[in-house]
Parts: sequence; C-alpha cells; structure tokens
Amino acid sequence: MTVLLSKRKEGELLFLKNSKELQILTEKILMNEKYVPKKYRYCWVQHVIKLSMDIFCDVRRANIIYPRNKELLDRRIRYLQRAEENTGALMSQIDIARLTHPSINKNTLIEWEKLAADTRKNIARRIKGDCENFKELV
Repeated sequence: MTVLLSKRKEGELLFLKNSKELQILTEKILMNEKYVPKKYRYCWVQHVIKLSMDIFCDVRRANIIYPRNKELLDRRIRYLQRAEENTGALMSQIDIARLTHPSINKNTLIEWEKLAADTRKNIARRIKGDCENFKELV
C-alpha cells in the first residue's frame, strides 16, 4: 500500500535507520577505553555488541522479505519480533552499563537509551503496520 510522501507521519524505513544507528552507537560507546575497561570487553561487551548486531541483521532480513503469502508474512514478522525482543534485552544491558560503568557520560547514556527505545517503538509500529497492510494474507 503506497502512501503519499506528504501524508506520511514518519519515514517508512525509520526502523531500519534506527537499528543501524543503534549498532554503531553501541560499538562506539562500548569500545571506548574511557568508558569501559578492557577486562569487560572480553566477557560482557562482546555479548552486548552482538545483541545490537542481531537487531540490525534481523531488521534487514525482515525488510528484504516482501510478503506475497502467509508464510512470507509470518517469517517477516518473526524477524521483526526477534529484533524487538533483542532491543528489549539491549535496553536492560544499557541499564546495567549505567549501574556498573559510572564513567559513561550521562548524556551519552541518555542518547543510547533514547535510540534503543525509539528503535523498539519503530519496530513495533512496523509489525503492527504489516499486520494491517497484509491482513488479507492472515
């Protein structure tokens, strides 16, 4: 279903753009020696970065699929749901970072949390939009 550009509330690929920015920001913050000591990079940081990578990869996989039948729609929604779940898990790790790494700048944490929350919200909107736009397949 095509919507005129002037009538769109948000960019159609905002969920994709946000997930890419989230991965980049996560890596920038966690690979910065000022914020996270090296000893954490080998046990905790790699898992948090993997979460951000999984979010972006799942969103990309979902975006590649155009639902022509119920099976494709279900696969697309599964990828989006997994990305949404991983975003929630990443948000909990951001909260852990706030508690365990006081050297991370407060404004940086706020930006990171906001981007994660926006990403999760936009993925949820995409799931809802797909269910509405392709309801004839359900």
